[in-house]
Amino acid sequence: ECKEYSSSKTSLDQQAAKRLWKLSEEMTHLDDALKYVRNN
Repeated sequence: ECKEYSSSKTSLDQQAAKRLWKLSEEMTHLDDALKYVRNN
């Protein structure tokens, strides 16, 4: 049986999530790929 835990405040921080997403895009060059797909 699994025990349920509440999320931490950090995991619910929308600004932190946006920063992490942007950093992930930059590190993987996903932002460039998305721009290409949107423009073609």
